[in-house]
Amino acid sequence: MAKNLDDVAEIMRKCIVEHYEVSLDPYCVLPYHRASHTFKDVLSRFKCLVEAVRAEAYGFLPDDEVEGATAGVYGHDADQTFEMVEVNGLLMRKRFSGLIEPASAMFLARSMRKVGGFNHKQIDIAVEGVMATVPAWDGQRMRLTQPNLKPGVRLTSVLLALADIGAGVISGAPFANEGRMVFTEDHLYVLKAFLAVDYDIDRVRTEDLTSFSTAIINYLGGQVSFLQGQADRVEEEISPLVPKETVEPIRQVCTGTAAARKSTEDLYAWAKQMRDNEDYANLFRIMGYPV
Repeated sequence: MAKNLDDVAEIMRKCIVEHYEVSLDPYCVLPYHRASHTFKDVLSRFKCLVEAVRAEAYGFLPDDEVEGATAGVYGHDADQTFEMVEVNGLLMRKRFSGLIEPASAMFLARSMRKVGGFNHKQIDIAVEGVMATVPAWDGQRMRLTQPNLKPGVRLTSVLLALADIGAGVISGAPFANEGRMVFTEDHLYVLKAFLAVDYDIDRVRTEDLTSFSTAIINYLGGQVSFLQGQADRVEEEISPLVPKETVEPIRQVCTGTAAARKSTEDLYAWAKQMRDNEDYANLFRIMGYPV
């Protein structure tokens, strides 16, 4: 089975790299939703959750189910179809959330059948896991949630979804790095401005640099509340969905909120200082722009 999983991983990795990392269209190159997000960040968090549950709650995660869910990790972001839209006159990336996940799941299921060695249950587990990552905004609680996580959902799907969106809760300090790249990926008006001058920052108007910097600062400030929302989800949404024996192991993994908040607040303060000092080059470099 290890080789079968490796083969699926290679198919998914190739898809992500070819479409979203080496594209000749700079707007299609994704700073965040790339192979490292799937195969480094989400996969490591998923494994961490699985190991914690297995250590404290024997029998809940048999190998065949974990293998199916691992394939789900590999394929959860295979499709990142988007459109460019103007929001208040600014070019933004609009991701087709709710549609790209089924597309990713279908591509993954076909790939698992093509590779062979997976049974129907494992493919179902992989597909359900991908669908569990669909995000939505909870206007009542003012936080991002995953509406496909409902009573009866598999434990593996909960762990995959938590590994995907619960980055700060699980990862701690590295969340600050992940969060800044989401800004760079979605706020295409900044990319457009730099492309127009071939990344020569001295040719960008000072008022634009100030405006872009303020948008970055506001975004980073919002990350702190995002973190708290995800920490609250573990108790309010995740815990009721999983067997009671697995609640504490999951809770013990999801202890990175304080570290993530500290790193995010440090980055926020640093970004404000760079803007106030008009040190725009260093600010945009840390955001991933090659100026």
